[in-house]
Amino acid sequence: MNEHHPSPSHPSHPSTPAPALDCGTFRRIADWASGMVDEPLSFQYGLSGQLRVGRPAGDRPLHVPAFTKDPARRVASLLLQTEHGSVELVDGTDAVFWSEAAVEKFVLPGYAALAAGSAAPALAQLMGVWAGKTEGVQVVALTHYARPAEPGATTLADTLGVVYVPGGGAPTRTTLAAFIARYRPDLQAPVLAVPNPAAPAPAQLPLAQDNRLGEGEYAPSCLELRVMAEWSSSLRGASAWFVYDATRPPDLANPYARVARRLRQPAPMPGTVVIPAFTQPLVPGRAPVRGVDVVPDGAPEAARIGARADAVFWSTGAVEHLLMPYYARVYGGQALGEIRELYEAWWHNRPRGEAADAAAAGGVEIYAFMHLPDSMWVPAQEEGPEVSRSVSDVTGVVFTGPEHPDQARILTLREFLRRHPR
Repeated sequence: MNEHHPSPSHPSHPSTPAPALDCGTFRRIADWASGMVDEPLSFQYGLSGQLRVGRPAGDRPLHVPAFTKDPARRVASLLLQTEHGSVELVDGTDAVFWSEAAVEKFVLPGYAALAAGSAAPALAQLMGVWAGKTEGVQVVALTHYARPAEPGATTLADTLGVVYVPGGGAPTRTTLAAFIARYRPDLQAPVLAVPNPAAPAPAQLPLAQDNRLGEGEYAPSCLELRVMAEWSSSLRGASAWFVYDATRPPDLANPYARVARRLRQPAPMPGTVVIPAFTQPLVPGRAPVRGVDVVPDGAPEAARIGARADAVFWSTGAVEHLLMPYYARVYGGQALGEIRELYEAWWHNRPRGEAADAAAAGGVEIYAFMHLPDSMWVPAQEEGPEVSRSVSDVTGVVFTGPEHPDQARILTLREFLRRHPR
């Protein structure tokens, strides 16, 4: 099977209101697409906010095609054994977690990312099932669903499953959404009064074409959908249209190669998929950070990090536990080489006073990394598919060097590695 989607036509129509994807829904589509490999997918996002796979979602849904190719590796059977019996897990699921440590390490961070602005109530709801008391039921494990368990509308709570033992019965499993509806309706009410992008009807933006693909055209992969989701996340309060070139095969080394971002409604164009996106700020009018001054030890002059950055990491713990896992999740296996370069640069250029000899690194000492997105405080710019962005382009390096030992400098990681190769 290939990535082509057969379709007799690629119709266009006058601009009509279409539901715009918020970053949480974008991430959920990418998550489904990463699990449902080697099969053409058509996600339907309706004006009511319902997300469906392969069937209409009310009037004038937004069509989002997807196709992710993966090497043929399949687990034929996975039987979870409990003292009350066993339960088969493979059908529809692709991971299971049964210790409190595993849930905290692997399930909660990923679920929070999918929930986006509704992370707080979503995590409280999930932990109410996992750690709370459910009368007459013992919860023994959580599962991750690679595909929707049932046809029809999907919600955030359909991405996870619950393995449980009802009183006097054998272990069984269901989705988190179905478990809450049956056993914990008290958790269906909002937990915190915060904006919930998954609940209200989505913002509407004009769209002048239908996204159903034509013969021989390629659909976005899960990795390309992820980078669109993160772009959408950074453009809080700003409308954007992602224009995807469906005439070219995917570039596995550069998930941005087929994606352009437009800040005005694009004209319909054959061979493209156009996805409108809008993510509402959680706190409109939040006081912006204008810049950050970083003063490395021994350098009297500070490095001024302007508003282009939105996060700074200056300890090994922050780099290992916060920065690198995010890059791995968004950019996938294609970025492992660059993540390794980031990690090696961090350790090879440790500041003086630590075990490493600064001279061995050519007198170059790294003090911090920073994240360089198009943040909510940076004026959005249009970017075309010719722009290659990766870990090396969205990571800034704060360092001192032999040319200016008393002044901290800032470069992108790509430029830093070019000027200071190991």
